[in-house]
Formats: sequence, structure tokens, C-alpha cells
Amino acid sequence: MYGGILLGNAIGGFIAEQWGLTAPFWFGFAGAGITLILIWKSLGSIAHADSGE
Repeated sequence: MYGGILLGNAIGGFIAEQWGLTAPFWFGFAGAGITLILIWKSLGSIAHADSGE
């Protein structure tokens, strides 16, 4: 977990230095959108998974 935080800070700092302070947020927004597109079809089975009761 700490390695991910360290890596994310380094990448976010690099992106902010190259393209401005709001750029890491835009990259995160785009990454979340891509992730949503990739898992869209499986969301129905995740939302309706049996609770095990």
C-alpha cells in the first residue's frame, strides 16, 4: 500500500509539473472512466450478487 502511495505521488507530481496542477485530476478522471468502460458488463452481476443468506 505504501509503495502505491509513493508511486502515485511521484507520477502525480511529474504530471503536475509537466501539464499543470489540475492535470493529475484529469488523468485520474480519465483513468476512472476507462476502468468503468472495461468493467461495465460485469457491474450487473456485482450489484446483484447473493448476500449468502
